[in-house]
Amino acid sequence: MKKFRVGDPLQASWEHDGTDVDYWEARLDTAPPVTLPVQPGAVHRWPLPAVPVGSHTVTVRGCNAIECGASTREDFDVAPVIPGAPHHLKFGASEVLLDLPQAAQLVQAYVCIAGSPPLTDRQLQALAGTFAATGLRPTRGNVLAFLDHEYGQL
Repeated sequence: MKKFRVGDPLQASWEHDGTDVDYWEARLDTAPPVTLPVQPGAVHRWPLPAVPVGSHTVTVRGCNAIECGASTREDFDVAPVIPGAPHHLKFGASEVLLDLPQAAQLVQAYVCIAGSPPLTDRQLQALAGTFAATGLRPTRGNVLAFLDHEYGQL
């Protein structure tokens, strides 16, 4: 049985020389039949409507003004699209972005724990400019890692 994924554009096609056929009657599962014109050539096509997840059947038969002939059928499955697993999963401190006052408090706490006097506004501004030049997002983890790297230069 053929398998497709939900959302795939599906098309039924069949071969018949069109002799004695005025139109095609096609059906998806138990839906009402759809009347399709006879197309030039031996290959005929029917673009299917959106098909939900599950097992399905397409049935096609040729019809003329008198009656419809025998049908042919094709079964197929439509599977859900399942997302792949994420990559590079990391565990660590929350990635909440810090605003400027929060970042300044974090820096002053870091310096205090290190046993140094509080930084002046000028020192804070210089440190903030150096941090901004790194392009890192201002998260607690990034600021602390930056301070670990830069603290020796204060």
